Amino acid sequence: MQDLIQKAKSVLEGNNLGDYTSVSNISDKNRRAFASSISAMGWAHIDINRALDELISLLDYQADNGMIPHLCLVDDNCDHFYPGQNIWNNENHSYFTQAPVWTIALEYCLERGADKKKILGLLDKVEQSHIFFYQERDPLDISLVAISHPWESEYEDSPSWDPSLNRVPTTVKNSSCPDDKKYKRYTYLVESFIDNDFVAIDFSVYDPHISTLLVLSELALDRMSTQLGFQTEAKKRAGLLTESLKKNWDVEKNQASFRDALLDMEYFVPTLGSLSPLLLQKFETDVQDRGVQRLIDSFRTEYGYSSLERSSDQYCADIPSRGAISLTGHWYYSTLFPNDIKKQVETLVRKSGFKSFYHSENGTSLIEEESSLAASLFLVLMN
Repeated sequence: MQDLIQKAKSVLEGNNLGDYTSVSNISDKNRRAFASSISAMGWAHIDINRALDELISLLDYQADNGMIPHLCLVDDNCDHFYPGQNIWNNENHSYFTQAPVWTIALEYCLERGADKKKILGLLDKVEQSHIFFYQERDPLDISLVAISHPWESEYEDSPSWDPSLNRVPTTVKNSSCPDDKKYKRYTYLVESFIDNDFVAIDFSVYDPHISTLLVLSELALDRMSTQLGFQTEAKKRAGLLTESLKKNWDVEKNQASFRDALLDMEYFVPTLGSLSPLLLQKFETDVQDRGVQRLIDSFRTEYGYSSLERSSDQYCADIPSRGAISLTGHWYYSTLFPNDIKKQVETLVRKSGFKSFYHSENGTSLIEEESSLAASLFLVLMN
């Protein structure tokens, strides 16, 4: 085990770019909010001050409305990268966000001895980043979170978005957009979002996964606030979100629903994210037990939990977000299956390294490069 722990630390150190960590040190050195937050948790096992610097510098990108951008363009040699500055009006950041796991990461650092005064000084920014979701990502006012672009989910290629994404036009103005129908739709959504004063008029989908992560982040903020003397209503907001997630759970289908906010249309896709509300452990015992059993029966493989139910006609063991495994799934469900997950992760990493995605049936890596996100999650899950 110690050999893998040292290798994980080496991956992080190799992707260290000062006050932030790139996902890869080869193809893409730009910063993602989700990956940067997870990297901070990995750094907490190497250098707690460096871990806190990661989060401080991420929160420095906060917009006036509280949003933390999902993408920060910090690679000076990223002319090859898409979507680059020319799609974001030559800004050095995107106009979309991701789940506020930076809050969970901040609490993780606090628990491991990070400077309390510095953390207290960040809590107002953290609170504003949470309030953003209620003000800007709940168009139907139902106390859940709707994403305005698939990039706001860490599962951008998920079939969860297909019913809404398939309506999006493929005509784009940006000449550097890859000649790919999916990317043309992604680009159209960016252009439409900007042209309509940052209002989503072509894609807005309520996502139970990001809603669940916001609850967990609110609870983390509440615990830190209690310890450090910061005034917040995070616990109250978490309670309202939790009740909405419980109402959103379909007992007969044994999963949460998605909702196209533009059509006010509910639909179901059997993704791992559709079971995320189970992480809150707030359902009646029989409902919780049935959901957990479905995870075991329909998603579990020798190497982890597939991103899509294995019986789905869209399931592909080697396609990210459509069946393949990532260590983020292990991290989420480690609270429900701690011992099982730990064994799976060690087996997977020993076989294929610290990769972004793995084949769900045989555990082989689907990405050649080592990932700082995967290395960080390994350090978190093994400690």
